[in-house]
Amino acid sequence: MEGDWEIAVHSTKGESAWQLHVDKIPGNTIKAVIQRIDGDTGSLYGDDHAENDTAEYTVSHLPRWPCPLLLQAPAGRTLLVSNLLNDKQTDLVARRPAEARKENLPHPPTHPADQH
Repeated sequence: MEGDWEIAVHSTKGESAWQLHVDKIPGNTIKAVIQRIDGDTGSLYGDDHAENDTAEYTVSHLPRWPCPLLLQAPAGRTLLVSNLLNDKQTDLVARRPAEARKENLPHPPTHPADQH
């Protein structure tokens, strides 16, 4: 699950993709950040259940807080992203950048800070 992902979206701000980055950090924790056109979500943390075969992670701004996002890695090359605080939002599908290009999906927006 670690690394970069691209989430296909249809946002009210005209976005068609967001970037998701997931890292493992010490203490059996994962850190995720979603980059959008207007900034990022801030760091979202969750427990790394490496021994758990479900590959399902809940992440929030602080460990063990009510979790706004559920990341599920079903068999295959996609990641399902669910907003647990918004039952009207359907699951979003994230793909590795190379897979997104193979499917001709749009790139996430470029941010001025990324253009060094």
